[in-house]
Amino acid sequence: MANKYLPIFLFLAFSLIGAGRQIIVSFGGWSFYFSLHAAFFALTAISFFVVLNKIHKSPVLVGGQRHQYINGDPLLFLRALFCLLVMLQHGFGITFQAEGLRQHLFSEWAWLLLPSAWMGVWGFFVLSGYLMGKGFFTGAYPMNKEGILGFYRNRLIKIVPGYFLVLILGSLLLQPEIFDYKNLWILISTAFFDYDGALPLNPVGALWSIATEMQFYVICPIVAFLIATLNFKKYSVAKNFIFLALLFGLMMVYRLINFIDGGHYWKTAVMTPVVGNLDLFFGGMILSYVLTREKKNIFRILIGLILSFMFYIFGAYVVSSIFTGKNWLWIIGYFGPTLTGLSVLLIIAIFETNISEKIKNYLIIFIKKTSFFGLITYEIYLLHDPIQRLIRRLFPGELTLGNSMLALLVSTLIILPCAYVLNVFFEASFSKFRYKRNH
Repeated sequence: MANKYLPIFLFLAFSLIGAGRQIIVSFGGWSFYFSLHAAFFALTAISFFVVLNKIHKSPVLVGGQRHQYINGDPLLFLRALFCLLVMLQHGFGITFQAEGLRQHLFSEWAWLLLPSAWMGVWGFFVLSGYLMGKGFFTGAYPMNKEGILGFYRNRLIKIVPGYFLVLILGSLLLQPEIFDYKNLWILISTAFFDYDGALPLNPVGALWSIATEMQFYVICPIVAFLIATLNFKKYSVAKNFIFLALLFGLMMVYRLINFIDGGHYWKTAVMTPVVGNLDLFFGGMILSYVLTREKKNIFRILIGLILSFMFYIFGAYVVSSIFTGKNWLWIIGYFGPTLTGLSVLLIIAIFETNISEKIKNYLIIFIKKTSFFGLITYEIYLLHDPIQRLIRRLFPGELTLGNSMLALLVSTLIILPCAYVLNVFFEASFSKFRYKRNH
């Protein structure tokens, strides 16, 4: 049984090498780093496929049935909310940042347009862990060779075409020098999802979180098997919450270690690598297993929606306060992932345990309307950075607050239809190649 979890340890070593990129490069150069990283990825892949041939369908993974949402899927609303956080901060706070923005934030309510993109990405990681775990724990992906390879096939079909398209077009339009021979290693590294947003050239900076997600998918089936196996003989909510608490506590220690040197390595060792976000991904997976076993309602959907808006407002207040000079950056860097993770876990639990609740018509309409945007969040996320940067070229060097808001509006009106068209195109082109899930 221990050999079944060898890929996890090799994957952690692979992830730690990625997190230590700056240190390794400073000692051995980029060639040494890439060779070492590639070697551990190859070992992880080989060990995983060896283990895969020994794993057969296990009933411990089939703990429940997939939900039938009668009021619309509130998790799609949550996806749309997280995407909005990222798009607004990147646009209003970075690409279209107005001259003297800090003077306008709290005096003109402009701070509401400046939520936390970090919290949006951390929220995505938790939700991703939950949904991937749910796929295994409800039996949609059987824990056998066919089911696991089907999981990988679906993830690749969903992620890779759009990722490559935006990477190539973004590079051509924004940083064509990446195609120079001396820079091809950057393009290759990004194409193979070994990207942390801190390379010498970054044609589409937002791709780092997708690279992190792809690395998480590599180990997701084995982690699902581990969670279900640990719960097979004796299941209890308390035991899972203890696992969750230990996981979050361990990651807070990891983040603290990376703050000892003044946070110099925080971005590349904590924010972007999968090892710096394990509590978020695995926490979502643990919750998905618990909710296949527990049917008790937690609050009401309206409470979940209120908490979601409070989540947005809190992030906007913190980020705007940092913009106006408060020394809170280290606080959000250290406590942010943990607080975000626990908050999102609570909101997901509220939504998923109340799927049959009778709610007001206006709430049903709201959830169903926002679900549309939730369905195209991946395409919105891919396109928002390059389109915002291209639109920025149409405006003067220094932006007034009005011009900043106008640029944000124009870019959004372009991003949304383009994202929809891209989604329809890829669904029509690649859906026939997807693995057909059990239910």
